Amino acid sequence: MAWSSGISVEGLLTKIHYCRLMKNSGVFRWLVGSERRVRITLTMIMPLTAVQVARRTDLDRDSCSLALRQMARREVVQCLNTQARSSRVYFLRETGKRCQTRLRAERRMEKIVPPSLPPLNWDLYGWVCFRHRSAVVKAMREPSIPPAIRRCAREHNPHLRISTNNVRDTLRLMIARGLVRRSEPQENGRTSFDLTDTGRQVQELLCRAEALS
Repeated sequence: MAWSSGISVEGLLTKIHYCRLMKNSGVFRWLVGSERRVRITLTMIMPLTAVQVARRTDLDRDSCSLALRQMARREVVQCLNTQARSSRVYFLRETGKRCQTRLRAERRMEKIVPPSLPPLNWDLYGWVCFRHRSAVVKAMREPSIPPAIRRCAREHNPHLRISTNNVRDTLRLMIARGLVRRSEPQENGRTSFDLTDTGRQVQELLCRAEALS
């Protein structure tokens, strides 16, 4: 089969494949021109914010934010919550995944399955990625009252400055966004709070991102 221009389908596909190879090769050369970009690419095995990337790579947050914006323009990564003014969440595009695979092979690192994007409201996830909000979500391992949530959060991070009223305010916001629900009152009549299924999914991702650090 041939197009009116005389180019066969096979020839067109070969040309497209060649163009993609040339583009990927150019992106890879640009990527390895900066050790910072290489470290960021290697660590992105799941969606991450600049803060999470900084903790993983021991780079400063501003440098990570700048590098991620540059990588997004080169279509190495994509921003999953483009409307956010802060706590933007980034993930590898297909070009980025291929670059990551090549980097791992050249550095003789263990092979991994190219990461896939979990189904989630990324605007909501980015909203949670603030200090008090993420601390509250990570502390909610079981139905708990606000003082217990605060204690658990402080045990996890002794430097965290958060009051019980801060926890209550955060819980109200999270209830409105479908992350938290009120549980049955305890024997003493105090209402406890628990994560919804969406809240548990967000909690799992937050803990995984922290485990990378």
